[in-house]
Amino acid sequence: MMLPDLLVQIFTRHAVYGEGLKTQTVNDFAPFLKQIHSNITNELADIDDLNSFKGRKLGRLLKTLDATITGTFLDYEKVWRQSLAELAQYESEFAIKAFGQVAAVDLSTPAPAQIMSAAFAQPLQVKGIDGGNLLQTFYTNWTDKTKQRVTGAVRLGVAQGATIEQLVRTIKGTKKANYRDGLLDVTRRDVNMMVRTSVAHVTNQSRAAVYQQNADIVVGEEILSVLDGRTSELCRALSGRRYEVGKGPQPPLHMMCRSMRVPVLDDGLDFLDGAGTQFARGAKGIEKVGADLHYYDWLKTQPKSFQDDVLGVTRGQLFRKGGLSAKRFAQLQLDKNFKPRTLDNIRRLEKQAFADAGL
Repeated sequence: MMLPDLLVQIFTRHAVYGEGLKTQTVNDFAPFLKQIHSNITNELADIDDLNSFKGRKLGRLLKTLDATITGTFLDYEKVWRQSLAELAQYESEFAIKAFGQVAAVDLSTPAPAQIMSAAFAQPLQVKGIDGGNLLQTFYTNWTDKTKQRVTGAVRLGVAQGATIEQLVRTIKGTKKANYRDGLLDVTRRDVNMMVRTSVAHVTNQSRAAVYQQNADIVVGEEILSVLDGRTSELCRALSGRRYEVGKGPQPPLHMMCRSMRVPVLDDGLDFLDGAGTQFARGAKGIEKVGADLHYYDWLKTQPKSFQDDVLGVTRGQLFRKGGLSAKRFAQLQLDKNFKPRTLDNIRRLEKQAFADAGL
C-alpha cells in the first residue's frame, strides 16, 4: 500500500481552497442575519408596552418571531445547500485529477447526485451532542437554537418588566459593540461552526465516494492532520493512522475539524511522482516539511515552549524525556473508543516512561 508524497502535497495545499470556501459560505449568512435583526426590531417596535403582552397576546408575538426566524433560515438553507452541491461535484473532480497527477490510472467518477445523497445520508462523526446527526438535522438544530434564545429572551423580558429598548439590545446587541454583544451574535458564531463543519463533512464524503467507486485502485485511507498548534488532541493522535476504505473515524471528528482522509493506492500502479511537501505552522512560522511527516513526528522538531503550548507541561516533558517514539506517544493519547486518555491512564500503561521523564 502506498501513499505518494506528491498526493499528500496536492491534498494539503488544496485544503487552503477548502478553508476559503468555508469563510465564503459563512459570510453568505451575513445578509440573512441582518434580515433577522431587522424583522425582530420591526416586530418589537410596534409594541407600546411589553408588560401588556400576557397570555395569548404574548403567544402570538412569540409565534410571529418564530416564523420570521424560521423563514430567514429557510432562505439561507437554499444558499447553504447550493454551496454544498457545488462543493460535492468539485471535490470529487479534484480527487480524480489528483490521482491523475501521481499515477497513470483510469478512474470511475460517481454521479453528483449520488455524492450529495451519500453526504446527506452519512451521519456526522463529530464529538458531542451533534455526533450521529445527519446534515439536515444538524442544520435544523441551529435554527431551533436561535428561536429558543429569542423567544426565551422575550419571555424573560416580559417577566422582568423590561422595556422594548432593553429587549432589543438584549437580542440584537448595540451598534457601539458592532452588535457582538447581543444574543444573535451567538447565532453568528453557531452558523460559523455549523457551516465549517458541514463543508468539511461534504468534502470528505465526496472524496470517499470516489475512493469507494475505485476500490480496485484505492486500497485504504490515511488520516492527515494539520501541522500547527491549533490541531485538536484527537486529530493529533489519529494523524497517520490507516483504515480500510470507508471504515474507521471519518472527519470532521469535532466541530470545525480540519483533518482529512487521503487515499492509499495499490503498489502495482505506475506512479509518476517524486518527493512532495506539506505546509506546517510551527514556532518559526509557516514552513515546508516532508509530506510523509505525521503530527507527533513534526512536533518532535519544535522547541520545548511550542511543545508545552500544544501538549501541556507534563505531557510535554513525557514527550521529550520519556523515551517514547512519536508513534507510541500518539497511540497512548486515545483509548480504543478514540477518547482521550488521562495522564493517570497513560502512566498505568507506561510506568517506565514516566520514571525516565522524572514524573
